[in-house]
This record gives sequence, C-alpha cells and structure tokens, in this order.
Amino acid sequence: MARPCITILAGCLVLLTGALAEVEVDAEAQSEGAPLCSYSKEDVRVGGTEDSSVNLVSPGVEQCKPGNGCFAFFTYKPNKTIEIRVKGCWGMLKDCQSETCVGEPRPGDSYFCCCMGNMCNLGLEVPPERDYPTLPPGTEDESEEAVDKSYLWLWALLIVAFVLLGTCIVVGTRHWRKSSPPPLVLPPEEHPASPCIDLDSVKILETIGQGRFGTAYRAIVDEEEVAVKMFPQHHKSSYINEKYIYSLPLMEHSNLLSYLGSGERVGQDGNIYYGLVLSYCPKGRLSTYLSENTLTWSTFCNVALSATRGLAHLHSEIRKGGKDIIKPCICHRDFNTRNLLLTENMSCVVSDLGFAIHTQGSKYYINGEEQHAETSSLTDVGTLRYMAPEVLEGAVNLRDCEAALKQIDIYALGLVLWECAARCHDLYQGLQTPPYMLPFQAEIGLHPTFEQVQVLVVRNKARPLFPSVWKDTNPAIRLLKETIDDCWDYDAEARLSAMCVEGRLSELPALWDRYKSSLGISGVSPTMNPLMNLPMSQRSGEMINGGKIISNAITPREKESSVSEATVETTITGSPSEPPVDVFLGKKGTFYDTEHSIIHPLHSRMLKLLDMSSGFVFYTWKIY
Repeated sequence: MARPCITILAGCLVLLTGALAEVEVDAEAQSEGAPLCSYSKEDVRVGGTEDSSVNLVSPGVEQCKPGNGCFAFFTYKPNKTIEIRVKGCWGMLKDCQSETCVGEPRPGDSYFCCCMGNMCNLGLEVPPERDYPTLPPGTEDESEEAVDKSYLWLWALLIVAFVLLGTCIVVGTRHWRKSSPPPLVLPPEEHPASPCIDLDSVKILETIGQGRFGTAYRAIVDEEEVAVKMFPQHHKSSYINEKYIYSLPLMEHSNLLSYLGSGERVGQDGNIYYGLVLSYCPKGRLSTYLSENTLTWSTFCNVALSATRGLAHLHSEIRKGGKDIIKPCICHRDFNTRNLLLTENMSCVVSDLGFAIHTQGSKYYINGEEQHAETSSLTDVGTLRYMAPEVLEGAVNLRDCEAALKQIDIYALGLVLWECAARCHDLYQGLQTPPYMLPFQAEIGLHPTFEQVQVLVVRNKARPLFPSVWKDTNPAIRLLKETIDDCWDYDAEARLSAMCVEGRLSELPALWDRYKSSLGISGVSPTMNPLMNLPMSQRSGEMINGGKIISNAITPREKESSVSEATVETTITGSPSEPPVDVFLGKKGTFYDTEHSIIHPLHSRMLKLLDMSSGFVFYTWKIY
C-alpha cells in the first residue's frame, strides 16, 4: 500500500509544481506584453521564431515571446474553403504591421500572413480582389474568454492534487507505523560516496612537486597520507576544470588519482588558494624514477600497461543503469611521463587533469558548458616535445573533436612507451643501458624551440629511434616496436585506440616467456644498471648533435631543468619562468638555465647506432 501511495504522492507534487510554474510563467509573460497566438496541430513549423519550442497555455493557444507576432500558412481550395497548414508565433516583424492576418499569395494555392496582436491569426482573410470566403474573425473579447477558460483545468488540477496529497499522507503514515521497510542500499561501485575531506582538516607536510599552475604537497589527514594540489587565485579556472573532471560519474579507476575533496585556504601571504585533495603516490613521477633507475621486463610491462589502462578509461564512454549514469569521453591533452605517478607496486596513475576536456563528437564541454568546435576555437595545449604533428602544424580536425583529441593523446602515449622501454635493461641483452633521455633529446636537446620540434616532427617526420640491439627475432620486442610505431603514426586516423594498445601490451609478458622458453632460458634475471651508482663524470658519454659535441648524461643541474620544460598554450616560451614562492612552507624552488643545442634541418629520417664500448651515438640516414 505504501509504494502506490508514494507514487501517487510524487505524481501529485509534479503536477502541482508544473501547474504553479505554468501559471507563474503565463502571468509574467502577460505582464511583459507577450502575445497569444492561435496554434495549429501541425507538427511542421516554418522559420521565424528564435525558439523552436512551443509553449501551449491551452489547446490551440500558444504563448509567444515578448515582441513576437502571429502568423498563418494556409491553402485555398477550389471548393471555396481555406485549409490551415500551420499557425503560431512569428519572430520577424519588419513586414508584419497589420492587426489582421491577410494572406499573401505564394506558389500554387498557398497563402501566408502575419500580424501583431493577441490571437490576430484566429481569423484569416484573403486578398479583397479575390472574393474568397473567410473564416469569422475573432474579436478581442473572444480571445480573452478562450484564455480565461484555459486556466480552468489548472484550478481543477490544483484541487485534485491537494485531495490526493492529503489522502496519501494519511494512508502512508498509518502503514509506516505498522512496519518500516529497510532503506534501499545501492552497490557502492555504482553510487560512490561523495568526497568529504575538508581542506581545513589537512595538515601539509612538504612540497613534492611544482607545476605551471600550482604546487603539489604531501599532507596527512586522519593519519592517512594524501596529496594536495594548490592553485593560486589567478589560476582558478584550472582548479575549476580539474575539479569538474574528477567529479564526473564513474571516474573511479585504479590507474587514476582518487579525488578526495577540495576547498579554499588562505596562504601565509594573505592570498586565497584553491586546493584539491587527491590520493598520494609515494614513488613520485615516472620521469624522475626513469632518470634514476632502470626497469626489468616485467616492471616495464606493468608500467606500460597500467599507464595505457588509465588513458583508456579516460577515453571510454561508460554507461550504467541505462542512461541514468554516464561517464563521458575525456581527453587528457598533456599526456607525458611527468604526469604519470608511480604507486608502491610500480603501477602508473594518470594525474594532472588541468587540461583535460570532456568531448562528444564535434562538441566539447568546459566546466559543464557545451561548446561547439566548429564555431569556437579550441586552444592547442600540451608539452612541446610530446605534441602530435597535426598540433604542430595547426591541422587538428575539429569536425570530429573527440576523435582528433584522442589521436593526439595516443601519439603522446607512443612517446611514453618508447621512453619507458629505453630504460628497460632486459631489452639490451646484457649490454649497458643508455642514460635516461627524453623523446628527441638526442636531436634537439632539453629545451627545444617550437620551430625545432616542428621541423623535426612535421617536415622531416622523425621519431625517436629504436636501438639496433632490440632484435625483431623476439616476438615480444617486435610487437612492442610495432605498437609504438602505430601510436605515433604521422596519419592521425591510422593510430591505434587506447583500448587496442592495452590489448597488445597485455600480450607482451606471455610472448616474452614463450620466446625465452624456446631458447632454454627460464625468465630473465633482474640486474641493476652498472652506470647507476657511478659518478656523473664517469658515466657521461658524448654524442654528436648538429655538429656540436654535448654531454648525453643528465646532470643534477640538467635534471632540474628538464622537469621545468614549458607547457604551452597558444604561445611557447623559450625558457621556464621562476616558480612562485611557497607560501605554505616558506621555501622557494630553483630553476636553472641550460644551453640550447642547435640542430641542422634533416632531409631524411635518422637511424641511430649505439657503440656501447665508447659511449658514442652515431647516426646514419635512411632516404624515403
């Protein structure tokens, strides 16, 4: 008995709310001079009004917007009758100054008329020179009487709603007193608890990262370590966008940072800062880890697969419960090893969603507001050396915004996979693992200009090169190289999807084990990079770059500079700016200038050959 009463009660409340809203809207429209027009029952409307929706205050009566008039489109029949095709509100009044609706001839037997005044299109007339019968013109009193009658059903509905409401309350109260049913508990994975950590309850411990838009801190709340990302007031838009992305439904994933809360805090300088409370990853950035450590094959597979899974979850549209719960497609737009964090079990977590964007076809959403890529500009953002060719040459296809931005992320994923694989010592078959290098660092150094990257990637179609020691005889290595090549393909539409990359990478461990078994080798013994613990002076090889000999090792000074590489929007700065003063811990970061190396324009794709005995890198060229 309780459930039907609840249903009836809900229906009554909906009807009551709708009735009151309609009365209020109609009264407001009347007070602002919004006219009423006779409306036909045809489904097809012709142009004119700015809003295509129809606001019927009663059957056959449409409420127009202030300043609108009325129109009618009808056909004169040979039997001296008029057949109405459509009537309603009309928004173009420059030629509609008449108070009566007099038809003007149109091709065939059709006529069109427009007029100004309440219900002026109720009665129609044809030109006097053609003696056609007309419908009886409606007077002002008749139209007012029709409008008054249209409110009778509203008052009747109000009375019925109050009666049913009282009945449901009485019956429902008696039933609930007898037996109260247990509350409905939905599975937590479908309706997760909202983030509830208050920023004031968070105790900040130390700085763990400095970005372009904010500072990351290690903090503690209720004896649990968390990360807090603080945004200054002039970067509030980045904070709002990142918070909006994290707040979307079904964003929870093991390879994404967990959103725990947000809020405002006043810094020691008296300014307001906006903070996001996120899950903490103790091993820090993937780029930092790679610069200090090498990877085993199994660790590489775990790192690569987890990073790809995080990106695949962002790119996927997920629906649960029919159409009630939808996770939209999200494009990261700044995917690189600095924005990938490592957990204790060496899995990657995708972070830094400040540039992320919610897309659907040719539409994208900023802070929940719909934008259309065809009519509004979409700023190119990202880290320079990870930018796709179509971004560098300004040729992103915005007609399909969703697909284009996904393809840009996949290009960056290919560079990330190469960057990780280059530090996997099992791929070098016992030879010395080369020092850590960013993509294209060997060709254009740590601080490339936009023109250098554009010439290298777009004009010369160059990509980071695979060491010759990575033999294709191993099917796992062959599949890895093919996957990376398919990710950074020059043709954006030829690139793989994130889910396809995930599927390929999941096959690598089994292929590797099968190949080693065929050679009679049981697994791969983990070894440390012999260069890791040597002084920098002893492990610094030399490489030839553009006719200039430079160091190929990352010194502490260069490593600090490498993490401050400019993240660009519309313009790209040649050198990073000094980070802001840490107003929460009283510390100030330090940036260093590094000499920019100049490259010669390449007219063919370079192939890199490593001489492990001397530490030199030699180049040869392949003509296409």
